[in-house]
Amino acid sequence: MGKQLVLAEKPSVAREIARVLGARQGQGGYIEGPRHIVTWALGHLVTLAEPEAYGNKYRTWSLEALPMLPDKMELVVIPKTAKQYSVVRQLMGRADVDELVIATDSGREGELVARWIMDKAGFRKPAYRLWINSQTDKAIKDGFAALKPASQYDSLYRAAVCRAQADWFVGLNVTRALTCKHNAQLSAGRVQTPTLSMIVQREEDIRRFKPLDYYRIAALASPVGGARGGSTRGAGAGGSASVGAGGGVGVGAGAGAGAGGVQQFTLVWQDAKSKNARIFDKGAVEALVAKLAGKPGKVVSVKKHKRVDPPPQAYDLAELQRDANRKYSMSSKATLSVLQGLYERHKLVTYPRTDSRYISKDVAATLADRLRAVNKGSYASIAGAILRAGPRVTNRFVDDSKVTDHHAIIPTEQPMNMAALDNDEKRIYDLIVKRFFAVLCEAGDYEETDVVADIAGERFVARGRVAGNPGWRVVYAGGVGLSGGDEQGGGDGASDADEDGDGEDDLDMRGMGAGTGGAGGTSGADVAGSTSGARAGKKGQAALPPLAAGDALDIHSVRPVAGKTKPPARYTEATLLTAMEHPGKFIEDKEMRQVIESASGIGTPATRADIIEKLFDSFYVERGGKSGKEIIPTSKGRQLINLAPEDLRSAELTARWEHRLEQIANRRGGPAAGTGAGAGTSAGAGSGVGGASGAGKKAAAVTGSRDKASAVAGDAAFINEIKRYAAKLVSDVITSSAAYTHDNLTRDHCPECGKYLLAVNGKKGEMLVCQDRECGYRKSVAVVSNARCPNCHKKLTLKGDGDSRSFQCVCGYRERLADFEARRESTVGRREVERYMAGQSQAGRSGDSLNSALSDQLKALMAPNATEKNTDR
Repeated sequence: MGKQLVLAEKPSVAREIARVLGARQGQGGYIEGPRHIVTWALGHLVTLAEPEAYGNKYRTWSLEALPMLPDKMELVVIPKTAKQYSVVRQLMGRADVDELVIATDSGREGELVARWIMDKAGFRKPAYRLWINSQTDKAIKDGFAALKPASQYDSLYRAAVCRAQADWFVGLNVTRALTCKHNAQLSAGRVQTPTLSMIVQREEDIRRFKPLDYYRIAALASPVGGARGGSTRGAGAGGSASVGAGGGVGVGAGAGAGAGGVQQFTLVWQDAKSKNARIFDKGAVEALVAKLAGKPGKVVSVKKHKRVDPPPQAYDLAELQRDANRKYSMSSKATLSVLQGLYERHKLVTYPRTDSRYISKDVAATLADRLRAVNKGSYASIAGAILRAGPRVTNRFVDDSKVTDHHAIIPTEQPMNMAALDNDEKRIYDLIVKRFFAVLCEAGDYEETDVVADIAGERFVARGRVAGNPGWRVVYAGGVGLSGGDEQGGGDGASDADEDGDGEDDLDMRGMGAGTGGAGGTSGADVAGSTSGARAGKKGQAALPPLAAGDALDIHSVRPVAGKTKPPARYTEATLLTAMEHPGKFIEDKEMRQVIESASGIGTPATRADIIEKLFDSFYVERGGKSGKEIIPTSKGRQLINLAPEDLRSAELTARWEHRLEQIANRRGGPAAGTGAGAGTSAGAGSGVGGASGAGKKAAAVTGSRDKASAVAGDAAFINEIKRYAAKLVSDVITSSAAYTHDNLTRDHCPECGKYLLAVNGKKGEMLVCQDRECGYRKSVAVVSNARCPNCHKKLTLKGDGDSRSFQCVCGYRERLADFEARRESTVGRREVERYMAGQSQAGRSGDSLNSALSDQLKALMAPNATEKNTDR
């Protein structure tokens, strides 16, 4: 009996699989045991050939050579990983290897990694698929006990090929067309360009926005005779009214103690017909306030509602990236990288690249084991309580029909060891564990009271809230996991700023702040707040005084509250991920909008982080704004959207393609396992697993052949459509009269080609880059370091050259580099220096260009190379 060759995606994963399988003998590029040989890729070892491989005419970038539409796409070995490919190819050809197990990441891209290697190496032996959702020993053992024929995943492979080829045809053709036409480093892509278009469109909406003044009318009221002994604190600080951003006073009235202890609350005027609380005519406001002055009030109705506060859903990748960005300002790319480490190296979480927020019934059976794994430290109180009561499982969490390739991101059965995690790993793991707890807790509840009152024939409203069972919110109440808990336990996709425009137009009473001071205190009309109404409403609607229909009200004051309409908020990475996931709002066609909302949107959970990162790397967008998290398009980005063909900017078209790719991936061509299907790849079949015999086997083969032929024809139709579209895009670029201008041109010459350099903002500071694509020179001139300002503690920026280099802070603090060196040498210990150096080393590995002035003493404390080559295709 021969050996089983196992192909993992990374060396770290291969080592773990080898250990579980009992393979111990390390060789060059693989690990061998009695029954198994475990080897690995290094990401992709094989890729689609560059245009130059299809003829000399493509070696030079020129408009005359476009479009590039080869009939058959070629695969080539990636030069920098060619040595490992050679090892894998030789292993595949060994006489004692009987079969292959594909153990790359369980997803579309992981399937492509393995299949392209197999295709290029000409592998024809039986192949099987290891499909697991975690990297624990148990998951690996269970996975090898339940291997499936690789042919069951042929459709996933075809979808990956279609995606790769579509990106080649569209991306390379349009990028070359734009670059050659405008002699600038410009690039475009099937997903990148519509994403950038959304950012640019949002910025245009903000620039065109003209704020309008408006008013709300707030009345400070209390029951006649005075309900006493009530709550003495409203939702606002000290019982003051909470005013939403833009000046909107809260409707949910917090009860404050006025003179003599009479409980008071705020009523807000509301148009009886439209229910709108805002008035844009100042004269009408003044007339209304005069009409209401000194008039008594009367309660028209009091309605109480018992509200259920359901737990949030479990994390998928996009939701976790959103929360990490909102809470810790982590980029989508950084979150995915940390998550991958928790999955592969620490084995603490399940497969990260998932778009599902559900688990299957068989996974639900393991919940107790997963809870025991995190039943430690400050998590023990919640984990122990859930274990004693039994995990609360509902169809909001367990639903087989909503789990496809992977389930939601949850902890594994691997016992946690927080001491082994770095700071970012602890943060992400903490988010996952808390969300896991919240999902398994019972729903909370509260009582909401809506009051309608009449003052001189005008309608006024208030809303109060009495907390009931906190339910799942105890997880975020503090004392569990990391300090500074997320008070709302994540947003389930809610943005941290208004997305639609002028803010409070879309807020109902539930989204307004609460609370007023008592008589002689501060009324809501006097408060100038900045907390968003939506957030204040969630945090602070307090109880109203006891009221009933017909009750008379004392009205202590009636005042207008001025505000301004707000522009739409700029995207952050959190809100951009949401927009990419749900692009329906950008599509006018209602039917198409519904189709796209049922698909995965623009890009996939696994690729969106890379797309956003590429926008920054290409200098199309930069971070800014008051929070430093807002995504702002640069001049280059805005111009690119004007230069790119209109069709390519469309979220509708790109999302439709993603929908087509999903259909290809979910089209399980060929018979299912156990029906006699061979365990071969698309290139050939091997021995069946649990197969039928005789007529049944023959019928299954015929059916599988037809299904496969149909699938291949469908894939070809999709690629032909992409080719036609790429040709049209190239034509649109060539015939366009639009021009590109380098409006960030400096007077500094490139030391390599002599052309003027461009000033850009990189991820770590200001840079100078050459405008010539073929040159690609770049130099860092100002670097945001890890050093902190001694005054305001913000990160210092290192500027200047040579001995003139100095640190500068936005607060005005300045310090020469030499003085900084001396101060750090005298005040920090060796361990702190090592940590500091490690942080800078990590920045260097991320590709940022940094200038070093401390190489002699702290080994590039601030920054590595001053220059590097870059090619932006």
